[in-house]
Amino acid sequence: MDLLKASALLQGFRQVVLKSQNCIRNISPRSRCSCCSDVCPVNGVKLTSVGIIIEDCIGCGLCVGVCPGQALGLPTVDWIGETWGGGGGEIFFHCKKIKAESQLNSRGITVPCLGAVPVECYVSLAANYSSVYLYQPQSCGQCEIKNGLPMFEASVESAKQLLQLFDVHERLIIHSNEALSGFLPGRETARALDRRSFLSMIALNMRRAPAAIIEIATPVPGTVFSGNQLNRRKELISALKQLALRASGSPPVSLPIITPQIQQPCYFCGACAKLCPAGALRQSEVADVVLLEINPSLCRACNLCFNICPQGAIAFSPAVDTQDLLSEKFKILSAGEQKKCSNCESGYVANSLAEVCLRCRFVAMRGEIKNPEV
Repeated sequence: MDLLKASALLQGFRQVVLKSQNCIRNISPRSRCSCCSDVCPVNGVKLTSVGIIIEDCIGCGLCVGVCPGQALGLPTVDWIGETWGGGGGEIFFHCKKIKAESQLNSRGITVPCLGAVPVECYVSLAANYSSVYLYQPQSCGQCEIKNGLPMFEASVESAKQLLQLFDVHERLIIHSNEALSGFLPGRETARALDRRSFLSMIALNMRRAPAAIIEIATPVPGTVFSGNQLNRRKELISALKQLALRASGSPPVSLPIITPQIQQPCYFCGACAKLCPAGALRQSEVADVVLLEINPSLCRACNLCFNICPQGAIAFSPAVDTQDLLSEKFKILSAGEQKKCSNCESGYVANSLAEVCLRCRFVAMRGEIKNPEV
């Protein structure tokens, strides 16, 4: 095998892997989710009729951070949970361009790109550590991950807006790598590899190749990927509970987290509850009343319910009640009861916003489409 092929194979071990059963687009063909494709800096994610195809991956992880279904992961990256080694004190986050420092510090976390770190992770870090140093390399503007910097800045800003409600937004501290030596141990200048050392490194990596292939190809029971192992929403809820308990005053009444709501007539077809990948929606019948309920703590804002609702009844609120979110309980989103259509007088089940049966509503909607001025 020549060195070019060997290099390509080894690069593949850092590629994003897809767990297709978690992909929102695979759950329903009506889904219009394109988060992974939208953020890929090399246009390496293709959305096809047979599923998602990942090509030319550079392992930046941007798609992993935005995937609402947590269907994407990097096999060698763990951003959330056990690798933090407990809370308290300081922690240092930076991209792979300054990786050596993290190897010399037990609380240094290296990620492929700071833009790949989701908002939930930043909030959880701030809840667990007194200071979170985010080191932004001076070379961000010239990096091949073109949209990494704006995504990083947007995620930190969103996290700070949330943390400001608990008065801990100052814990997220952005530094350029000029200041790195003041916080992390120094490092020796890396020595250049001679030809023998280079070939030895290639040989060592090639010996590891079969094990790496097996690790990627064989899913571990009960886990998704090490890079996305924990549910990001659960991690966020846990962090917000900690912040609420430690808050000097009363916790905020609402939080800037989007959540589904019903704004149009709902006929309780149940499609949203059946297909919700997070189990955040459920439908039941109590006495002669049909209830559509939501658990905001489970919702991942994947937009699938919005995409599949035949009546377009679902919209998103820009905020959620803090108690509803942190209670982790279901609450009534909409209630339906038996009604009589004011147009054809047939019986139907719907919420209070519906004045006619579903058949008459569809007839009226078709009429509006054919004659917009009517």
